[in-house]
Amino acid sequence: MTQDSKDFAISALSGEFSCPAQERAYRTGQHAAELRQMRIVWSVALAFFALYAPFETLSSPTDGQLIALPRLLILCIGLLTMLATAVSHTRQWRDSCTSAGLLLVMLCYGWLLAGRADAGSAGALLLLIAGSYSFSPGRFVLLCSTGILGSLGAVLVATLCAPPAALPWMDFSFLLPANLLGALALAQVNRTRRQVYCQAQRLRREMERRRSAQRKLQALHQRNLDLLHNALPAVVARQLAAHPKHKPARQHALVTVLFADIVGFSQLCRRLSARRLVQLLNCLFEDFDKLAGRHGLEKIKTVGDAYLAVAGINGTGSGHAVQAALLALDLQRSAEQVAQSFHCKLRLRIGLHSGPLIAGVIGHKRYAFDVWGETVNIASRLQCAAGPGRILVSDSTQRGCPSNLLFGPVRKFQLKGCGVVQASTLYSRLSVTQL
Repeated sequence: MTQDSKDFAISALSGEFSCPAQERAYRTGQHAAELRQMRIVWSVALAFFALYAPFETLSSPTDGQLIALPRLLILCIGLLTMLATAVSHTRQWRDSCTSAGLLLVMLCYGWLLAGRADAGSAGALLLLIAGSYSFSPGRFVLLCSTGILGSLGAVLVATLCAPPAALPWMDFSFLLPANLLGALALAQVNRTRRQVYCQAQRLRREMERRRSAQRKLQALHQRNLDLLHNALPAVVARQLAAHPKHKPARQHALVTVLFADIVGFSQLCRRLSARRLVQLLNCLFEDFDKLAGRHGLEKIKTVGDAYLAVAGINGTGSGHAVQAALLALDLQRSAEQVAQSFHCKLRLRIGLHSGPLIAGVIGHKRYAFDVWGETVNIASRLQCAAGPGRILVSDSTQRGCPSNLLFGPVRKFQLKGCGVVQASTLYSRLSVTQL
Protein backbone atom coordinates (compact mmCIF):
# COMPACT_ATOMS: atom_id res chain seq x y z
CA MET A 1 0.00 0.00 0.00
CA THR A 2 1.52 3.30 -1.09
CA GLN A 3 1.91 6.31 1.19
CA ASP A 4 -0.58 8.21 -0.96
CA SER A 5 -3.20 5.48 -0.42
CA LYS A 6 -2.55 5.48 3.34
CA ASP A 7 -2.97 9.26 3.54
CA PHE A 8 -6.25 9.21 1.63
CA ALA A 9 -7.73 6.06 3.22
CA ILE A 10 -11.42 6.62 4.20
CA SER A 11 -13.15 4.95 7.13
CA ALA A 12 -15.97 2.63 6.07
CA LEU A 13 -18.17 3.64 9.07
CA SER A 14 -17.85 7.41 9.29
CA GLY A 15 -16.66 8.28 5.78
CA GLU A 16 -13.84 10.38 7.29
CA PHE A 17 -10.11 10.07 6.63
CA SER A 18 -8.40 7.43 8.73
CA CYS A 19 -5.29 9.63 8.94
CA PRO A 20 -5.88 12.34 11.61
CA ALA A 21 -3.49 14.79 9.93
CA GLN A 22 -5.25 14.39 6.59
CA GLU A 23 -8.65 14.88 8.24
CA ARG A 24 -7.43 18.08 9.90
CA ALA A 25 -6.08 19.35 6.58
CA TYR A 26 -9.39 18.57 4.89
CA ARG A 27 -11.44 20.35 7.56
CA THR A 28 -9.15 23.36 7.47
CA GLY A 29 -9.56 23.65 3.71
CA GLN A 30 -13.35 23.10 3.78
CA HIS A 31 -13.97 25.31 6.81
CA ALA A 32 -15.32 28.35 4.95
CA ALA A 33 -17.64 26.36 2.66
CA GLU A 34 -19.12 24.24 5.49
CA LEU A 35 -19.54 27.33 7.66
CA ARG A 36 -21.66 28.98 4.96
CA GLN A 37 -23.77 25.83 4.62
CA MET A 38 -24.26 25.64 8.39
CA ARG A 39 -25.49 29.23 8.54
CA ILE A 40 -27.96 28.62 5.72
CA VAL A 41 -29.37 25.52 7.43
CA TRP A 42 -29.78 27.23 10.78
CA SER A 43 -31.22 30.38 9.21
CA VAL A 44 -33.88 28.43 7.30
CA ALA A 45 -34.76 26.27 10.35
CA LEU A 46 -35.06 29.30 12.65
CA ALA A 47 -37.19 31.05 10.07
CA PHE A 48 -39.59 28.09 10.09
CA PHE A 49 -39.68 28.09 13.89
CA ALA A 50 -40.55 31.78 13.83
CA LEU A 51 -43.22 31.32 11.14
CA TYR A 52 -44.94 28.51 13.04
CA ALA A 53 -45.34 30.65 16.17
CA PRO A 54 -48.33 32.88 15.13
CA PHE A 55 -50.21 30.01 13.49
CA GLU A 56 -49.94 27.76 16.55
CA THR A 57 -50.88 30.64 18.87
CA LEU A 58 -53.96 31.46 16.80
CA SER A 59 -55.03 27.84 16.52
CA SER A 60 -54.85 27.31 20.28
CA PRO A 61 -54.78 30.62 22.22
CA THR A 62 -54.94 28.87 25.59
CA ASP A 63 -51.64 27.04 24.98
CA GLY A 64 -49.83 30.01 23.44
CA GLN A 65 -48.25 31.06 26.70
CA LEU A 66 -46.99 27.53 27.39
CA ILE A 67 -45.03 27.31 24.12
CA ALA A 68 -43.86 30.93 23.93
CA LEU A 69 -40.90 30.49 26.30
CA PRO A 70 -39.39 27.30 24.74
CA ARG A 71 -39.90 28.77 21.28
CA LEU A 72 -38.08 31.92 22.33
CA LEU A 73 -35.28 29.81 23.79
CA ILE A 74 -34.98 27.87 20.55
CA LEU A 75 -34.61 31.10 18.58
CA CYS A 76 -32.05 32.49 21.05
CA ILE A 77 -30.05 29.24 21.01
CA GLY A 78 -30.02 29.27 17.23
CA LEU A 79 -28.83 32.88 17.06
CA LEU A 80 -26.13 32.25 19.68
CA THR A 81 -24.96 29.16 17.80
CA MET A 82 -24.64 31.12 14.55
CA LEU A 83 -22.87 33.95 16.37
CA ALA A 84 -20.42 31.58 18.09
CA THR A 85 -19.39 30.03 14.78
CA ALA A 86 -19.08 33.45 13.13
CA VAL A 87 -16.64 34.87 15.70
CA SER A 88 -13.05 34.16 14.62
CA HIS A 89 -11.93 33.18 18.16
CA THR A 90 -14.52 30.39 18.39
CA ARG A 91 -14.39 29.04 14.82
CA GLN A 92 -12.12 26.21 15.88
CA TRP A 93 -14.97 25.06 18.16
CA ARG A 94 -17.47 25.07 15.28
CA ASP A 95 -18.42 21.40 15.55
CA SER A 96 -18.80 21.57 19.32
CA CYS A 97 -20.91 24.75 19.16
CA THR A 98 -23.13 23.31 16.43
CA SER A 99 -23.64 20.04 18.31
CA ALA A 100 -24.34 21.83 21.60
CA GLY A 101 -26.84 24.10 19.86
CA LEU A 102 -28.60 21.14 18.22
CA LEU A 103 -28.74 19.28 21.56
CA LEU A 104 -30.29 22.29 23.37
CA VAL A 105 -32.80 22.84 20.56
CA MET A 106 -33.95 19.21 20.82
CA LEU A 107 -34.31 19.55 24.61
CA CYS A 108 -36.30 22.77 24.19
CA TYR A 109 -38.43 21.05 21.59
CA GLY A 110 -39.30 18.43 24.21
CA TRP A 111 -40.47 21.26 26.43
CA LEU A 112 -42.35 22.80 23.50
CA LEU A 113 -44.18 19.58 22.65
CA ALA A 114 -45.05 18.94 26.28
CA GLY A 115 -46.87 22.30 26.35
CA ARG A 116 -48.76 21.57 23.14
CA ALA A 117 -48.93 17.98 21.94
CA ASP A 118 -49.85 18.89 18.36
CA ALA A 119 -47.12 21.53 17.87
CA GLY A 120 -46.50 21.99 14.19
CA SER A 121 -42.81 22.97 14.38
CA ALA A 122 -41.60 19.36 14.08
CA GLY A 123 -40.86 20.06 10.41
CA ALA A 124 -38.41 22.79 11.37
CA LEU A 125 -36.67 20.45 13.81
CA LEU A 126 -36.41 17.75 11.16
CA LEU A 127 -35.00 20.30 8.75
CA LEU A 128 -32.41 21.31 11.34
CA ILE A 129 -31.46 17.70 12.05
CA ALA A 130 -31.24 16.77 8.37
CA GLY A 131 -29.32 19.93 7.52
CA SER A 132 -26.89 19.47 10.41
CA TYR A 133 -26.06 15.98 9.21
CA SER A 134 -26.09 16.53 5.46
CA PHE A 135 -25.18 20.12 4.64
CA SER A 136 -22.90 21.20 7.46
CA PRO A 137 -21.49 17.92 8.76
CA GLY A 138 -19.34 17.99 11.85
CA ARG A 139 -17.50 15.01 13.21
CA PHE A 140 -19.39 11.77 12.74
CA VAL A 141 -19.05 10.50 16.31
CA LEU A 142 -19.95 13.91 17.77
CA LEU A 143 -23.10 14.32 15.68
CA CYS A 144 -24.28 10.75 16.29
CA SER A 145 -23.75 11.20 20.04
CA THR A 146 -25.65 14.50 19.87
CA GLY A 147 -28.55 12.82 18.07
CA ILE A 148 -28.84 10.00 20.61
CA LEU A 149 -28.52 12.28 23.64
CA GLY A 150 -30.91 14.81 22.09
CA SER A 151 -33.57 12.20 21.37
CA LEU A 152 -33.36 10.74 24.88
CA GLY A 153 -33.17 14.19 26.45
CA ALA A 154 -36.21 15.46 24.54
CA VAL A 155 -38.26 12.48 25.76
CA LEU A 156 -37.06 13.01 29.32
CA VAL A 157 -37.89 16.75 29.29
CA ALA A 158 -41.30 16.12 27.72
CA THR A 159 -42.05 13.43 30.33
CA LEU A 160 -41.22 15.82 33.16
CA CYS A 161 -43.25 18.69 31.69
CA ALA A 162 -46.20 16.80 30.19
CA PRO A 163 -49.46 15.91 32.01
CA PRO A 164 -49.49 12.52 33.83
CA ALA A 165 -51.69 10.78 31.24
CA ALA A 166 -49.61 11.81 28.24
CA LEU A 167 -47.22 9.51 26.40
CA PRO A 168 -44.48 11.88 25.15
CA TRP A 169 -42.22 9.14 23.85
CA MET A 170 -44.77 8.42 21.13
CA ASP A 171 -44.67 12.05 20.00
CA PHE A 172 -40.89 11.80 19.72
CA SER A 173 -40.77 8.50 17.89
CA PHE A 174 -39.60 10.34 14.75
CA LEU A 175 -36.39 11.57 16.38
CA LEU A 176 -34.60 8.21 16.55
CA PRO A 177 -35.11 7.21 12.87
CA ALA A 178 -34.43 10.79 11.83
CA ASN A 179 -31.05 10.73 13.57
CA LEU A 180 -30.30 7.25 12.26
CA LEU A 181 -31.03 8.30 8.66
CA GLY A 182 -29.02 11.46 9.31
CA ALA A 183 -26.02 9.40 10.46
CA LEU A 184 -26.20 7.21 7.35
CA ALA A 185 -26.52 10.29 5.15
CA LEU A 186 -23.58 11.91 6.95
CA ALA A 187 -21.37 8.88 6.34
CA GLN A 188 -22.24 8.93 2.64
CA VAL A 189 -21.78 12.69 2.36
CA ASN A 190 -18.44 12.47 4.15
CA ARG A 191 -17.26 9.71 1.84
CA THR A 192 -18.37 11.53 -1.32
CA ARG A 193 -16.87 14.84 -0.28
CA ARG A 194 -13.58 13.29 0.67
CA GLN A 195 -13.38 11.29 -2.53
CA VAL A 196 -13.82 14.52 -4.48
CA TYR A 197 -11.24 16.14 -2.24
CA CYS A 198 -8.81 13.26 -2.86
CA GLN A 199 -9.24 13.58 -6.59
CA ALA A 200 -8.62 17.32 -6.37
CA GLN A 201 -5.50 16.79 -4.23
CA ARG A 202 -4.12 14.14 -6.60
CA LEU A 203 -4.84 16.41 -9.55
CA ARG A 204 -3.13 19.31 -7.78
CA ARG A 205 -0.08 17.15 -7.01
CA GLU A 206 0.06 15.94 -10.57
CA MET A 207 -0.17 19.50 -11.85
CA GLU A 208 2.57 20.56 -9.47
CA ARG A 209 4.76 17.67 -10.62
CA ARG A 210 4.18 18.66 -14.22
CA ARG A 211 4.92 22.31 -13.47
CA SER A 212 8.12 21.28 -11.69
CA ALA A 213 9.12 19.07 -14.61
CA GLN A 214 8.32 21.89 -17.02
CA ARG A 215 10.41 24.34 -14.98
CA LYS A 216 13.32 21.88 -14.96
CA LEU A 217 12.92 21.35 -18.70
CA GLN A 218 12.88 25.10 -19.31
CA ALA A 219 15.94 25.55 -17.10
CA LEU A 220 17.73 22.77 -19.00
CA HIS A 221 16.69 24.31 -22.31
CA GLN A 222 17.96 27.72 -21.18
CA ARG A 223 21.20 26.14 -20.03
CA ASN A 224 21.65 24.52 -23.44
CA LEU A 225 20.93 27.86 -25.12
CA ASP A 226 23.46 29.58 -22.86
CA LEU A 227 26.07 26.98 -23.73
CA LEU A 228 25.22 27.38 -27.40
CA HIS A 229 25.53 31.17 -27.12
CA ASN A 230 28.88 30.78 -25.38
CA ALA A 231 30.21 28.66 -28.22
CA LEU A 232 28.61 30.54 -31.14
CA PRO A 233 27.69 34.11 -32.03
CA ALA A 234 24.22 35.16 -30.91
CA VAL A 235 22.75 35.33 -34.43
CA VAL A 236 24.19 31.95 -35.40
CA ALA A 237 23.06 30.37 -32.11
CA ARG A 238 19.47 31.54 -32.66
CA GLN A 239 19.47 30.22 -36.22
CA LEU A 240 20.88 26.88 -35.12
CA ALA A 241 18.40 26.59 -32.22
CA ALA A 242 15.49 27.27 -34.58
CA HIS A 243 16.75 24.89 -37.29
CA PRO A 244 19.16 22.31 -35.79
CA LYS A 245 19.63 20.43 -39.07
CA HIS A 246 20.45 23.57 -41.02
CA LYS A 247 24.00 24.76 -40.33
CA PRO A 248 24.14 28.50 -41.03
CA ALA A 249 26.88 29.82 -43.35
CA ARG A 250 27.44 33.35 -44.62
CA GLN A 251 29.89 35.28 -46.75
CA HIS A 252 31.02 38.66 -45.38
CA ALA A 253 32.28 41.27 -47.81
CA LEU A 254 34.50 43.23 -45.42
CA VAL A 255 35.55 42.38 -41.86
CA THR A 256 38.72 42.63 -39.80
CA VAL A 257 40.46 39.51 -38.47
CA LEU A 258 42.67 39.59 -35.36
CA PHE A 259 45.22 36.88 -34.63
CA ALA A 260 47.14 36.95 -31.32
CA ASP A 261 49.83 34.50 -30.24
CA ILE A 262 51.99 34.17 -27.11
CA VAL A 263 55.71 34.56 -27.75
CA GLY A 264 57.84 31.71 -26.46
CA PHE A 265 54.94 29.59 -25.32
CA SER A 266 56.96 26.35 -25.57
CA GLN A 267 59.57 27.66 -23.10
CA LEU A 268 56.73 28.83 -20.83
CA CYS A 269 55.30 25.31 -20.82
CA ARG A 270 58.60 23.89 -19.69
CA ARG A 271 59.00 26.38 -16.83
CA LEU A 272 55.48 26.24 -15.39
CA SER A 273 53.59 23.29 -13.95
CA ALA A 274 50.53 22.05 -15.80
CA ARG A 275 48.19 23.49 -13.18
CA ARG A 276 49.94 26.86 -13.17
CA LEU A 277 49.99 27.01 -16.98
CA VAL A 278 46.27 26.31 -17.26
CA GLN A 279 45.58 29.00 -14.65
CA LEU A 280 47.64 31.51 -16.62
CA LEU A 281 45.92 30.72 -19.93
CA ASN A 282 42.49 30.80 -18.30
CA CYS A 283 43.16 34.17 -16.69
CA LEU A 284 44.61 35.56 -19.93
CA PHE A 285 41.85 34.34 -22.25
CA GLU A 286 39.10 35.35 -19.83
CA ASP A 287 40.43 38.92 -20.01
CA PHE A 288 40.66 38.63 -23.79
CA ASP A 289 37.00 37.53 -23.98
CA LYS A 290 35.87 40.46 -21.84
CA LEU A 291 37.86 42.92 -23.93
CA ALA A 292 36.58 41.42 -27.18
CA GLY A 293 32.99 41.77 -26.00
CA ARG A 294 33.63 45.35 -24.88
CA HIS A 295 35.02 46.33 -28.31
CA GLY A 296 32.33 44.44 -30.26
CA LEU A 297 34.46 41.63 -31.69
CA GLU A 298 33.31 38.05 -31.97
CA LYS A 299 35.70 35.49 -30.53
CA ILE A 300 36.06 32.61 -32.96
CA LYS A 301 38.33 30.19 -31.13
CA THR A 302 41.58 29.59 -29.29
CA VAL A 303 44.08 27.19 -30.81
CA GLY A 304 46.68 26.32 -28.20
CA ASP A 305 48.16 29.71 -27.28
CA ALA A 306 46.63 31.54 -30.29
CA TYR A 307 43.52 33.72 -30.06
CA LEU A 308 41.31 34.44 -33.08
CA ALA A 309 38.60 37.14 -33.17
CA VAL A 310 36.72 38.95 -35.93
CA ALA A 311 35.29 42.48 -36.01
CA GLY A 312 32.33 43.33 -38.24
CA ILE A 313 30.90 39.84 -38.41
CA ASN A 314 27.88 40.95 -36.38
CA GLY A 315 27.09 43.87 -38.65
CA THR A 316 28.96 46.63 -36.78
CA GLY A 317 29.36 48.70 -39.96
CA SER A 318 32.52 50.46 -41.13
CA GLY A 319 34.07 50.75 -37.67
CA HIS A 320 35.35 47.17 -37.54
CA ALA A 321 38.98 48.13 -38.30
CA VAL A 322 39.29 50.58 -35.42
CA GLN A 323 37.50 48.12 -33.10
CA ALA A 324 40.07 45.45 -33.88
CA ALA A 325 42.98 47.92 -33.53
CA LEU A 326 41.82 49.15 -30.14
CA LEU A 327 41.30 45.56 -28.98
CA ALA A 328 44.85 44.68 -30.05
CA LEU A 329 46.25 47.50 -27.89
CA ASP A 330 44.16 46.37 -24.91
CA LEU A 331 45.30 42.76 -25.40
CA GLN A 332 48.92 43.87 -25.10
CA ARG A 333 48.18 45.71 -21.84
CA SER A 334 46.20 42.77 -20.49
CA ALA A 335 49.09 40.39 -21.24
CA GLU A 336 51.48 42.67 -19.33
CA GLN A 337 49.17 42.73 -16.29
CA VAL A 338 48.72 38.94 -16.27
CA ALA A 339 52.48 38.47 -16.61
CA GLN A 340 53.04 40.64 -13.54
CA SER A 341 50.51 38.69 -11.46
CA PHE A 342 52.10 35.34 -12.45
CA HIS A 343 55.70 36.66 -12.16
CA CYS A 344 56.66 35.63 -15.66
CA LYS A 345 57.56 37.22 -18.99
CA LEU A 346 54.60 37.30 -21.36
CA ARG A 347 54.46 39.05 -24.73
CA LEU A 348 52.09 38.81 -27.68
CA ARG A 349 52.43 38.90 -31.45
CA ILE A 350 49.27 40.24 -33.10
CA GLY A 351 48.28 40.46 -36.76
CA LEU A 352 45.33 42.42 -38.23
CA HIS A 353 43.91 42.29 -41.74
CA SER A 354 40.63 43.43 -43.32
CA GLY A 355 38.87 41.76 -46.20
CA PRO A 356 36.16 39.25 -47.17
CA LEU A 357 35.69 35.86 -45.54
CA ILE A 358 33.21 33.01 -45.11
CA ALA A 359 31.80 32.13 -41.67
CA GLY A 360 29.77 29.07 -40.75
CA VAL A 361 29.09 26.16 -38.41
CA ILE A 362 30.67 22.74 -38.87
CA GLY A 363 30.56 19.51 -36.95
CA HIS A 364 27.85 17.20 -35.65
CA LYS A 365 28.57 16.18 -32.06
CA ARG A 366 30.41 19.37 -31.17
CA TYR A 367 29.40 22.43 -33.14
CA ALA A 368 32.26 24.72 -34.11
CA PHE A 369 31.92 28.21 -35.56
CA ASP A 370 34.85 29.01 -37.82
CA VAL A 371 35.97 31.41 -40.53
CA TRP A 372 37.75 30.71 -43.81
CA GLY A 373 39.32 32.70 -46.59
CA GLU A 374 42.46 34.55 -47.63
CA THR A 375 41.74 37.29 -45.08
CA VAL A 376 42.16 34.78 -42.25
CA ASN A 377 45.39 33.44 -43.78
CA ILE A 378 46.90 36.93 -44.19
CA ALA A 379 46.04 37.89 -40.58
CA SER A 380 47.67 34.67 -39.39
CA ARG A 381 50.82 35.30 -41.49
CA LEU A 382 51.03 38.89 -40.26
CA GLN A 383 50.90 37.64 -36.69
CA CYS A 384 53.81 35.29 -37.43
CA ALA A 385 55.74 38.14 -39.07
CA ALA A 386 55.20 40.58 -36.18
CA GLY A 387 57.96 41.05 -33.66
CA PRO A 388 57.53 40.10 -29.98
CA GLY A 389 55.16 42.53 -28.29
CA ARG A 390 54.23 44.10 -31.67
CA ILE A 391 50.97 44.58 -33.57
CA LEU A 392 51.32 44.25 -37.34
CA VAL A 393 48.44 45.85 -39.26
CA SER A 394 47.84 45.46 -42.98
CA ASP A 395 47.35 48.46 -45.24
CA SER A 396 43.64 47.61 -45.75
CA THR A 397 43.03 47.70 -41.99
CA GLN A 398 45.07 50.88 -41.46
CA ARG A 399 42.93 52.73 -44.01
CA GLY A 400 39.88 52.11 -41.81
CA CYS A 401 41.54 53.45 -38.64
CA PRO A 402 41.33 57.08 -37.43
CA SER A 403 44.27 59.49 -37.23
CA ASN A 404 44.63 59.22 -33.45
CA LEU A 405 46.27 55.81 -33.77
CA LEU A 406 50.06 55.90 -34.04
CA PHE A 407 51.45 53.65 -36.79
CA GLY A 408 55.00 53.05 -37.92
CA PRO A 409 56.18 53.29 -41.53
CA VAL A 410 54.54 51.05 -44.12
CA ARG A 411 56.68 48.10 -45.13
CA LYS A 412 56.30 45.24 -47.57
CA PHE A 413 56.17 41.70 -46.22
CA GLN A 414 56.56 38.53 -48.26
CA LEU A 415 54.05 36.21 -46.60
CA LYS A 416 54.10 32.49 -47.27
CA GLY A 417 51.23 31.50 -49.54
CA CYS A 418 49.87 35.06 -49.61
CA GLY A 419 52.44 37.03 -51.61
CA VAL A 420 53.55 40.57 -50.84
CA VAL A 421 51.43 42.47 -48.29
CA GLN A 422 51.95 46.07 -47.16
CA ALA A 423 51.69 46.49 -43.39
CA SER A 424 52.83 48.73 -40.55
CA THR A 425 53.25 48.42 -36.80
CA LEU A 426 50.57 49.83 -34.50
CA TYR A 427 52.23 51.44 -31.47
CA SER A 428 49.60 53.23 -29.40
CA ARG A 429 46.59 55.48 -29.31
CA LEU A 430 47.44 59.19 -29.16
CA SER A 431 45.76 61.35 -26.53
CA VAL A 432 44.05 64.66 -27.29
CA THR A 433 47.12 66.64 -26.11
CA GLN A 434 49.41 64.63 -28.37
CA LEU A 435 47.19 65.42 -31.33
